[in-house]
Amino acid sequence: MGNKGDSNAISLLFFLKLIQLIRRTNNKKAMSKETRKSMDLPKHEVRDGIITLHRNTLGDIFITKYQKVFICFPLSPAVRFVGFVFSFLVGLFLLFITLPLTGIYSTKPIILMCFYIISKTCLYIALFFLASPWRQCILICRPVRFSTTAFHVIGMVGVWLTIFSVSDSVLVLILSLLLQIVMITFYCLSYLSFTHNVLFDCIKRPHIPLLKHSKKDTEEEFKTTDPSDADQIHIEIPLEQKK
Repeated sequence: MGNKGDSNAISLLFFLKLIQLIRRTNNKKAMSKETRKSMDLPKHEVRDGIITLHRNTLGDIFITKYQKVFICFPLSPAVRFVGFVFSFLVGLFLLFITLPLTGIYSTKPIILMCFYIISKTCLYIALFFLASPWRQCILICRPVRFSTTAFHVIGMVGVWLTIFSVSDSVLVLILSLLLQIVMITFYCLSYLSFTHNVLFDCIKRPHIPLLKHSKKDTEEEFKTTDPSDADQIHIEIPLEQKK
């Protein structure tokens, strides 16, 4: 009887220890969740360099700050987003207007040059709304952005050669303008997470060594830690949290 009582006591003690261990494990999990939430960046924190669009906020737009900002004025998220869309559409429209004006560039090149300069200025202003110049200088090394920038520069060279009468071919002027329109659009789309991967898949098909980019690098560019990011659209790569 004594041995049986001792075994029952040992079993009861083991059962109580098991319950305590389960409770401690649950408490640690709860504390880790609270710690993780406290470490997450506030959803409404204002930051420069990245525009985050939250689908679940009924159109409210938030922007995150980047510490190393270079010539980037503090603007509200709504102003940044509206400024980008307005400047980009106006610049793209004026750049399209220069296409029919190619017929008069031989007689009135000043008109064509004015439309071209204004359109390019609007497009560059739109890029500054999208990301600070410092961030663009860093992120332009990505294969997609580097290739689009290179082709865009080629288009600009073709336009200026035609305007300064180095080349009198209207076809070169039209092709240069079309190349710039396509490349500047691709460059802006490369900053949007939901179009970056599609754009890269289209560009990497020719198997150009310069454009080779691993899937891991692409995932790291848009890797997020917050489960609520599924309801967000990020413009530019996420930023590291402050330690």
